[in-house]
Amino acid sequence: GALAEAIVPKSDEAPVIYLAVIQVSSRTLFTFSFVLPPNISPTESDAVCQSPLSFRRLFPQEVNNWEPMKISVIKVETGLTLDSLAEKMPILNEPEKWLRALNNIAPDEEILPGQLIKIVVH
Repeated sequence: GALAEAIVPKSDEAPVIYLAVIQVSSRTLFTFSFVLPPNISPTESDAVCQSPLSFRRLFPQEVNNWEPMKISVIKVETGLTLDSLAEKMPILNEPEKWLRALNNIAPDEEILPGQLIKIVVH
């Protein structure tokens, strides 16, 4: 695989763009584009850049036991919070951050009754 930073006009307001390519076979390539906000911390940027290194082939036993996740759209009911919805998702690490990212919800923003929101389900 390979990872490269895209050449864009450098400024304090320009996004940081990384491109990753992972070759699976002579006929199969996976490509990923990571568009990061210009004010992203070096720690967060490094984490994104390292993510393609986690790709590997699955063992047959892993494939047989794998249960795909899906995205479901729900209407927020009174009393539901981002935290209560995140707890229901089958994501182990920081599910609320994933929920916010999936729905483009800012860290200081909350959800409202009647709002449509995407959640991850089995």
